[in-house]
Amino acid sequence: VPPALLLRRLVVTTLASTLDDPFPQFAKPVVPKQFRAAVWPDRVALERETQGLDPSTLVVQAEPVSIEAEARSFVLDGTVVTTAVYEGHGDDAAACSIASAVARSTALPRTCVIDTCFIGGRGWAFLEANATWGAGLNGCEPAAVLPCIDAATAIARHE
Repeated sequence: VPPALLLRRLVVTTLASTLDDPFPQFAKPVVPKQFRAAVWPDRVALERETQGLDPSTLVVQAEPVSIEAEARSFVLDGTVVTTAVYEGHGDDAAACSIASAVARSTALPRTCVIDTCFIGGRGWAFLEANATWGAGLNGCEPAAVLPCIDAATAIARHE
């Protein structure tokens, strides 16, 4: 995702490098569920959480920011088909605009979910992408989501 759509410092690095960087910091595993995604206050807390993981484990590391709202967008063939703010208060159209910019500028699967967030003092930004088949509606229009789920299911059937 282009840095201009992130509105924060974000890198993919190793667990070893993450542990050596200054805290507090946001860290989450590239492979989901290896450890909890959170803002870690110090090295000891993150070491405790990641005990037993290989130091070369890939980690998404970002500067901590104040997220005031979050929105979900379902994307099919590079087009956002529905967007809804699901946490906090914000403008669906502004969130959709950022999700659309991500969809236009980033190589994505045929269907996916793009989560965006409103960062205090900065604006709407890309938060994360998720698999369509595993994402909740979070206020999105169910009828608009069905073609996305159908496409995700068709992809899975052909793999």
